[in-house]
Amino acid sequence: EIELQAALYGACSVYVQPSLAEGFGLPVIEALQCGAPVVASKIPALLEIGGPNAVFANPDAEALAEAVKIVLLWSTSTRKNAIAAGKKWANNFSWSKTATETAAVYQKVLHQP
Repeated sequence: EIELQAALYGACSVYVQPSLAEGFGLPVIEALQCGAPVVASKIPALLEIGGPNAVFANPDAEALAEAVKIVLLWSTSTRKNAIAAGKKWANNFSWSKTATETAAVYQKVLHQP
């Protein structure tokens, strides 16, 4: 299943995450890791997750369509650079890091007076 998911993201010309509210935005990280340029709604969770490596637009059809158009018109070198930067950015997120940071928060809370 993971290989299929990676193949689908990797085959995308652009991955679009149109959303009005998100808890984390895991598909954005997955898409970046697999080499898909990302267009996402300009909302706090996705801004944090996509960082400087996603193209953001207001969460309405017209704005998102315009952002997709921009990505589809990127030159080959711009696209290649964006994909490389997105993959590098996605490496900042991992289940191991999440588990370690979550455990540290639990330890801090348990040791408070």
